Amino acid sequence: SEDILERTDLRTLWSDTLIGMLKDAIEYNWSNNAIREILKELYRKDYKPKQLVKMVEKKFGTEAALRLKAIIEKK
Repeated sequence: SEDILERTDLRTLWSDTLIGMLKDAIEYNWSNNAIREILKELYRKDYKPKQLVKMVEKKFGTEAALRLKAIIEKK
């Protein structure tokens, strides 16, 4: 039904927004705590840590990916 499609679209939009926030957090060197909060939300959306590290590495390089990986591992 239309309601289900609207919820799916909103869920996708929210996920895209979170990914954008994570990219900004890496690019603009936000605090580790801010990045952890974004990660928590992404995990709730079924993103996996390895998937996120690969995305960041592709967009920002190895150094950014290593930072994200260290944040993920520290929890």
